[in-house]
Amino acid sequence: MPAGRKRKSPEVRRREILDAVIAIGSDSGLDAVSVRDVAERCGVAPGLIHHYFPSMDELLAESFGSWADSSLRQLQEISAGASPRVALALTVANLSPDQRIWHDALSTASRYSQLRARARSLSEDYLAHVEGLVRAGVEVGQFACPDPRESAWRIILVLDGMVAMMHILDLIGRDELATIVGPVVENELDLARGSFTELVQAVLASDGVAAGE
Repeated sequence: MPAGRKRKSPEVRRREILDAVIAIGSDSGLDAVSVRDVAERCGVAPGLIHHYFPSMDELLAESFGSWADSSLRQLQEISAGASPRVALALTVANLSPDQRIWHDALSTASRYSQLRARARSLSEDYLAHVEGLVRAGVEVGQFACPDPRESAWRIILVLDGMVAMMHILDLIGRDELATIVGPVVENELDLARGSFTELVQAVLASDGVAAGE
């Protein structure tokens, strides 16, 4: 080892590897991730990647799981203290380009058992987040729907489709997010026409800062 250069701890090295996988996945998709590319981005030999993650399944599962856990925690943090309507609008407005990782994990998971299990678990956590917002809105009279869980599922399916259209196929712009998802949520949760669309537009205009309500 050259004089003056410190050996990185295993924790730091693992984090660098996980971050490299997500960076490559955000740019090109998880299915484009290779050990060689990860090693090159980290400035190490491919053998070191295998040392920390013996299989591609483990590498993808750990990378996706760490990223998704952090993403969901951040969403919960920015939603904390907001009304159910505003919190749901923040969830919709959170469809940033790196959200394609969710879509990629689901489509790639058929080939990897560990990634599939992690994607399923985290998808259930995301469903619980949206369902919790819907139930809270029903309880305080902001929303109305016969089955909050089914409504949450339908909203999530629309959001998943938007991720593909916006960040993978590049068919829809961010400015169209509110006008496409808004009416769906309004119909699902018995909201006044245009009200949720306007709320999402306000959140997008404020770069994800919760509007007062």
